[in-house]
Amino acid sequence: MSILFRAMSPMASALGHASSANDDDRALARHTALQGAATVEELVAMVPSDYRTVLRAPLLEVAKLTGKLVSARRVHAGFVRHQVAGTYPPALHHKAPAVQFSSEFSSSDAAAVHRKAQEDRREAYLKTLLENEIRAKADEIMFLETGLSPEAAIKQLQPIVVQTTVAIMSRTKVPVFAPEKEGGPPVLSGWADNVAASGKGSWSSG
Repeated sequence: MSILFRAMSPMASALGHASSANDDDRALARHTALQGAATVEELVAMVPSDYRTVLRAPLLEVAKLTGKLVSARRVHAGFVRHQVAGTYPPALHHKAPAVQFSSEFSSSDAAAVHRKAQEDRREAYLKTLLENEIRAKADEIMFLETGLSPEAAIKQLQPIVVQTTVAIMSRTKVPVFAPEKEGGPPVLSGWADNVAASGKGSWSSG
């Protein structure tokens, strides 16, 4: 699980800034707490209770995407190791078809030339396959990393946070009382936004 959270650290960074606190120390404390989560559920539990239900599914999707990124990086690294070592993954093993020669021709220099040419073509084919696999995995990694970037986190989560905040604000307004007049009781003059509730859902990408 720690590998998973290291892989999604850009996303965790974005989540760590998704609150109203502009104080650097508090932002750092949130970021540290997020990275210290041992499971996805622990991460979800750190979300303020008013937002936990609506953010749980998106955060679980982030965790799933992160797992795919970790897997893609592992496969890519394995391919590169094979390339450096001059070997091939088991899935790419391919034996050149043996050309059947007569016993008389098989031992000739001409037959040896044909066998070598066949093996050379096989080797070139496998090398090309491996290079293609490495490029494909690199593209997949780039795609997944883009999906886990802070920008992607903001694009995905900000509308949910804003919409939820609007709903919370509409039901948690606080009364505003006019000053007392001639010793009489305070008079309700209106309703104001709940600053504490608003602070929980404010979003800063900086």
